[in-house]
Amino acid sequence: MGGIELDHLPAPLDRLNRLPHRARLGAAALELLTHVPAALLFSLAHVGGFIGKLVYRLWDAHYDFGTFLPHFRYELSKDVIGYALIIGTFALVEHLLRQKSLIETPGQTLTFDIRDGASVTRVRLSHAPVWRYS
Repeated sequence: MGGIELDHLPAPLDRLNRLPHRARLGAAALELLTHVPAALLFSLAHVGGFIGKLVYRLWDAHYDFGTFLPHFRYELSKDVIGYALIIGTFALVEHLLRQKSLIETPGQTLTFDIRDGASVTRVRLSHAPVWRYS
């Protein structure tokens, strides 16, 4: 599973991870605690740096952002989607690279898992039918 590595957590999250087993947060909660502030920082960097300063200074122009909070909410809603797409792309690439390394491992029996409720049927890829279109 992609995401954060549990041995390289920021200090506050590392303290949470060292709690007794019953009090530990799950991996999804730790990722949520990491990505929510990161998405906010991403949006602040976008609004503060990109819109307000960088682009308009390139053309010697001034942009009046207006009242910060209502406009920031609007930009945040767009930036959260952008952030999620960026993180999702990185996770997909990581997953594909991991799959490629598994395939290239010699002596590996490659299987395709078919899940049906609680049961899992593993089909060897060497025995799977190959569909060819002509």
